[in-house]
Amino acid sequence: VRMRVEDTIVIWLKTVEAQMIELLKKSIKTGYVDYFQPDAERMSWINNHFSQVVFCVSEIMWTEMCEYSIQEMKEDDTALIDLATQTVAMIKQEFELIKTPLQDAQRCLLTSLLTSD
Repeated sequence: VRMRVEDTIVIWLKTVEAQMIELLKKSIKTGYVDYFQPDAERMSWINNHFSQVVFCVSEIMWTEMCEYSIQEMKEDDTALIDLATQTVAMIKQEFELIKTPLQDAQRCLLTSLLTSD
């Protein structure tokens, strides 16, 4: 069976795409696990992972925290207020970090996080 060059390139690109997706899934799982390390600070966690991973895991965590707080409202009327307080504290940390000397990619990531948070 004779293959055209275009077919070979398409097969190669699909293989590269599949590998990228697997690497991204693996990186997100690692980032999610690392987020919960007892000695990990958010800022060091941000600096130790790819921007896509940080943004994705941050959105997952925000969703989980909102769901948890809403469920906690049955027991604690201030659960959402507490979450808002935690979120403001986190934003303040990110804002302080963005004022420091950063690489362009780090500044771009923090700007995105500040916008979404």
